[in-house]
Amino acid sequence: MDGSPGGDETIQQHEAVEEPKCIFYSAWFCPYAQRAWIALEAKNVRYRWVETVLYEEHPSTKRSLSLAQKKELTPGFVECSPRGLVPGLECGSDRIFDSLPLMEYIEEAFEGSSLMPSSLASKAHIRSGIMLWSELVVRKFYSLLMSKTPEAVELEKQALLAGFEEMVPYFCRDGNFFSSHGFSMFECSALPWFQRLPVLRKYRGFALPDGEPYRRLTAWYEACLAVPCFARTVVDETRLVQCYVGYANGTGTSNCAQLTKGLNGDYA
Repeated sequence: MDGSPGGDETIQQHEAVEEPKCIFYSAWFCPYAQRAWIALEAKNVRYRWVETVLYEEHPSTKRSLSLAQKKELTPGFVECSPRGLVPGLECGSDRIFDSLPLMEYIEEAFEGSSLMPSSLASKAHIRSGIMLWSELVVRKFYSLLMSKTPEAVELEKQALLAGFEEMVPYFCRDGNFFSSHGFSMFECSALPWFQRLPVLRKYRGFALPDGEPYRRLTAWYEACLAVPCFARTVVDETRLVQCYVGYANGTGTSNCAQLTKGLNGDYA
C-alpha cells in the first residue's frame, strides 16, 4: 500500500471527528458497509464513524440482535437504517441506507474524485459489472463459506471459480481497473469480497489458481491496494478472518446467513 493509514487507524481517526458533514453507521468487518466507506474516503468526506452493535457477544458469532436491541445499543442507527442493517448515512435531514443507493448518494452529494464516468454507456457498463459481481462472486462466496459437506464445498469452489472466470472479460483490457474511467464505483462494490478471499482460504481451503484468467484479477487487486481510498479501509486480516467463524460453522443468524441458507434450500 502507499503509506496511507489502514482501516483500523482510519476508524480511530473518524470516531473522533468533530462537526462532521455526516454520520456513518458502520461495522468494521462488514463488506457491504465497506462499499460506502471506500466511496466516502474517495470523496474525502468529513464523516464521523459510529461502530454499530449488530450481533450477540461478538461479531464473529453472526447471531443477530433484535431490532429493539440494536436501537438501544446504537442510538440513532435504526432511525437511519430501519431494518437495522449497515451501512447507514445521516447527512443533515437525509437518511440513506443500503450500500448501492448509498454509494450513488455519495457520488452525487459530495465533490471530489468522480467514481462514475460521464458517458452513459460507461456508467451502464459499471452498473452491469456491479450486478454481475453480486451474482457471480458475492452470492457464491457465501454459498462456499456456509457449505456443510466436503462434496458441497468442492461444488461451490468450482462455482466460484467459474464466476471469477465469467467476470474477467468484462474488465477493461487496457489499464489496471475494471473501467477505462479508472477507480470507480465497481471497485467500491467488488473489492471488499476479493479482500476477504483469505476467509475462504482459512475455512474452506479455497485459493485462486495461478495463470490466466485469474492473473488479471490479482493484478487488479494489487493496483487497487495502491489507491489511498481503498487502502484506508483495509482492516487487519487476522482479525477479519476470525470474524467469519459464525458463517463457517453454520451458527450465524444474520440477514446474510438467512438469505444464503434460503438460496441453498436450507433453513435448518
